[in-house]
Amino acid sequence: MVLEAPENLQSAGNLLLSSDESAIDIYHRNDVGDWLILSYRSGDRVELKSIGLSLPIEQFYEEIVFESSPDARHNSI
Repeated sequence: MVLEAPENLQSAGNLLLSSDESAIDIYHRNDVGDWLILSYRSGDRVELKSIGLSLPIEQFYEEIVFESSPDARHNSI
């Protein structure tokens, strides 16, 4: 299903949350139409200016436990 935004609402960008680690990338257009990427990692504070929200990245991943990859488990032995 594809949802269309109302014509009078400009896209604020796209937010991608990693499912493997605490990592968020926000893609948005600047005033001249170029795409910019803001990358946030563990310990960072994520700024969502379009909705006036600022949170530590850890709040996006609250109660999420990441599984160790087989390679990481093998290398730690």
